[in-house]
Amino acid sequence: MKNIHKTAIVEEGAQVAEDVEIGPFSIIGPNVKIDSGTKIGPYVQIKNRVEIGKNNQIFHGTCIGENGQDLTFNNPDAKIVIGNDNVIREMVTIHQPAKSGNITTVGDKNYIMCNVHMGHDVVLGNNNIIATNTALGGYVQLENNVFLSGLIGVHQFVHIGSYAIVGAGTPTLMDVPPYCMMAGSPGVITGLNMIGMKRAKFSKEKIRVIKDIYKITFMRKTPPAKAHDELEKNFLPQYSVDTEEHSVIKHYISFLRSCKRGIAPRHFSI
Repeated sequence: MKNIHKTAIVEEGAQVAEDVEIGPFSIIGPNVKIDSGTKIGPYVQIKNRVEIGKNNQIFHGTCIGENGQDLTFNNPDAKIVIGNDNVIREMVTIHQPAKSGNITTVGDKNYIMCNVHMGHDVVLGNNNIIATNTALGGYVQLENNVFLSGLIGVHQFVHIGSYAIVGAGTPTLMDVPPYCMMAGSPGVITGLNMIGMKRAKFSKEKIRVIKDIYKITFMRKTPPAKAHDELEKNFLPQYSVDTEEHSVIKHYISFLRSCKRGIAPRHFSI
């Protein structure tokens, strides 16, 4: 393994692909698996049961695999799985799951900036961007294509939907539905992430359907958490099951039904 610095420690039992690069003073534990093309910078520690996929970049001082910060932590089967093509910048921490049977998960093509903390039992999808000094509490779930600005605290059990965006410094205490923008203190829904959807090349019809979903969820007397009933009974049947619009509505209904923290309220002036 020519790409392992002489001061790095790769403990016996670790499964490291031949072309993996490991920088000075990094430590790789005996139960770690690292696939090809991954580059690990200096002073990185990866310990306990961690599986890392292909072509990831892990920067200086990152720590992956420590016990979850739970006073009752006792999970000998704890495991972290990281997918492919992620960028994990300096001093990021990713902790083991506290609940037996769970896996702390990072999907593919995420960009995680420096000093981000991912707590125990966090599940991160694909193509997300998490900016500097943001912390995800235990059991937080991010879907796909989410943008979290810097200095955000995300409360335990919060669920953030695909293509949502949260503004800098926003205390995120409640769930953020797909395609929505959140800002303020505490965070409130301020509209739809129109720029993100246009950059993703959403069709005009898809955007129109999302706007209708937003109106039903946030601009009627029905509480947002109950909007799934109206969406399912009166809106979903308007679209054939084989259409993209039907899939969007179904996913949104599923999101609303699964919320544990409640849906963040809409700002009164929007």
